[in-house]
Amino acid sequence: VDVINTSLGYKGYDNPNYSYSSADMDGQTAFITRGADIAAEKGIFLVNSAGNSGTNGVNAPADAAGVFSIGAVDSAGNYASFSSQGSLVQPVHKPDVMARGAASYVINFAGNMTQNNGTSFSSPIMAGAVACLMQALPNIEVNTLKDAIRESASQFSSPDFMMGYGIPDFGEALTIGLSLAEVTDLEFRAWPNPVDEILYFNLPAEVESVQVRIFDVLGKLVLDTSILNNQPYADLRSLSSGIYMAQIQYSAANKTIKLIKN
Repeated sequence: VDVINTSLGYKGYDNPNYSYSSADMDGQTAFITRGADIAAEKGIFLVNSAGNSGTNGVNAPADAAGVFSIGAVDSAGNYASFSSQGSLVQPVHKPDVMARGAASYVINFAGNMTQNNGTSFSSPIMAGAVACLMQALPNIEVNTLKDAIRESASQFSSPDFMMGYGIPDFGEALTIGLSLAEVTDLEFRAWPNPVDEILYFNLPAEVESVQVRIFDVLGKLVLDTSILNNQPYADLRSLSSGIYMAQIQYSAANKTIKLIKN
């Protein structure tokens, strides 16, 4: 999974014993928030509705540091009053960015075009744009993409709790990403594959080291090691036979390969 759009938001429950307070929207408390951060750590770009609670604040999991939380604006780019606002409680600035969520054009149950309000509409718009950017910049790691989108946004120099970093310009985000081309075009190769015991790496001369993280089919991290140019190999004898995903990371470059262990 590369990108996920979610319209979920949790805080209050029918049984108040399970409800969260605004102070709990701290990016660490809610179960779904912690789960979202785990997914983000695995390299998934999570896009989530900020919520429709206005000044009552964002709901979980939009409070997670690893979640890209999307607020709502109208057709003129103005803040929509229902869009959940961030606060100093969150570990990073929320919302992250904004998209059209007021009087958005949608298809109703009858298959007709209508208009509706909600960050449930701004979030999928943003997720679609994110997917296009990821396709255009396949070797840029997720956090770098997020930074490029924020940097392209209308309020990057002066974010606030209503609109975050503002409305992104994905043309500008692409330009920012392409400026990293010199790094991302570096070729990283690993062999043999399938591998028995030792996996060797062919690193460009200008690269002193890379970070290699290997995950099993359940997404569990089973090996995390630095590979040096003068010692370009990893000992995989501790791994069981099976299929793995090896993530090779250098600066903003991020390449993932399928690995078979005999």
